Amino acid sequence: WFLEKTKTLLKDNFKKDYKSLVKGDCFVWCDFVDPKATFYQEVTDQERLVGVVQECLNDYNTMAKRGMDLVLFLAAAEHVCRIVRVLKTPLGNCLLVGVGGVGSE
Repeated sequence: WFLEKTKTLLKDNFKKDYKSLVKGDCFVWCDFVDPKATFYQEVTDQERLVGVVQECLNDYNTMAKRGMDLVLFLAAAEHVCRIVRVLKTPLGNCLLVGVGGVGSE
C-alpha cells in the first residue's frame, strides 16, 4: 500500500510520474556499496549490492570460528541495508523477527 500511496501523492501534489523519478524496481539506499562515498546513495545495480554483501559475508567467514553458510539474494541484501542503517544511528537497535523453521533445510 505504501508504494501505491507514494505514486498517488507524487501525481497529485507534484504532478510527477513515479517511473520518471525512480529508476528500477529496487528502492534501496545505502552507504557501503561505494567505499569512496560517505553518504547514502540509491542502489541502481542490484547485482553489485548482492556482491558487496556476499563479499562482507565471505570476510566474516574467514575470520569466524564457525562461518555462516548463507544464500544471499536481493531481498536479503535489502534487509541488510536496512539493518546497517539502524545500527549506524546513535543508540540504534532493532528487533528481528522470523518464522521458526524457515530456511533450516
